[in-house]
Amino acid sequence: MSEEKKQLRNMETPFVFMEYDKFEKKYTWTYWPLADNSLLNFETSIEDDPPGVNDPKLPTHPVGSTGTIRMTVRCVKVGEGERVFGLDYFCTYSKELFIKDGDLKINLDDTTNLELTPINTGSQALEYICSEWGGFLIQESQLKQIADAKKVGVKVSGPAFAEVWEDKSAQDFQDMLRCFYNNMVDKQSHIDTIKTIMDSNKIAILDGLVHDQDIKERYLSDEITLDEAVGLQNERIEAQKQKEAEEKQKRIQKRRKLIEEGTPEINYNKYQEMKKTRTTQMVVTGIAGCVLLIAHSWWLGLIVAGVAYIFFENKYFSQEKIIDVFGEEIAAKYDNNFGTLDAEYKDDIPSSK
Repeated sequence: MSEEKKQLRNMETPFVFMEYDKFEKKYTWTYWPLADNSLLNFETSIEDDPPGVNDPKLPTHPVGSTGTIRMTVRCVKVGEGERVFGLDYFCTYSKELFIKDGDLKINLDDTTNLELTPINTGSQALEYICSEWGGFLIQESQLKQIADAKKVGVKVSGPAFAEVWEDKSAQDFQDMLRCFYNNMVDKQSHIDTIKTIMDSNKIAILDGLVHDQDIKERYLSDEITLDEAVGLQNERIEAQKQKEAEEKQKRIQKRRKLIEEGTPEINYNKYQEMKKTRTTQMVVTGIAGCVLLIAHSWWLGLIVAGVAYIFFENKYFSQEKIIDVFGEEIAAKYDNNFGTLDAEYKDDIPSSK
């Protein structure tokens, strides 16, 4: 692939990429939808996230049970000539419908209709599916009309069919043109739409990385970068872990002192027996499951292992047994869960004793 092709996403104009053909002296700007990691990794290149009419992130309208109509927008400039804008489409159908013999109508605010005629069309018919591609020339002034409209309707027609895009599809179509118009023509236009889309992607990136609302708000307001937001969240998590560890250590020291004074918080002898039973449970369950898995089948091994595990749980780790060891108040505090209780009390008795 040529060096000119290896273009990174420019966050000043994040919704377009530019190609230059030095042989034809032709510039082509194509709409480039934000990918899942576009804001996480600004160095995403065309090779990593190739744009084109097959991109599922483009405005798409379903046709029948399996077909789709997908559109994108681009701009071309040759030499010192004028910029030419166009809409490209790609369709798949279960039968030949032929937009190439029809048109595209765009309704603005329930009053004005723009009618575009397809050019440079092509089609291919296979046994179970047909595909078609082509484009529509559109003037810059028409792009502005569509972008500025409060409401947009889209109707794609052929000789034997007409598809009216649903509200979401039509809105996605208008948002695409607003983003493209902003990046290509007027950087001050439709800033609210740009911000909404950018924030939506930012929020998606934050999921699993940042939890605190105040950090999210600082990132969304561009007060801090994503790396700074993640770093700040990690610092808070580590600080919280350290605090919890210190608090747990204080509880352990307090309980050890009670043991030395002869007034232990729980019955440690029964607790140690319970721990041995847990080990036995895991060994018996594992051996029974493995033996039957090898001797018979995996499903029988799984069933027997499950039955053995449940037997131990009901007999040795019931709520009554847990209360007998830890007391009713402590057991309730940890939801009568032996695993949680074990994690809290396992270090009370030093290993050297």
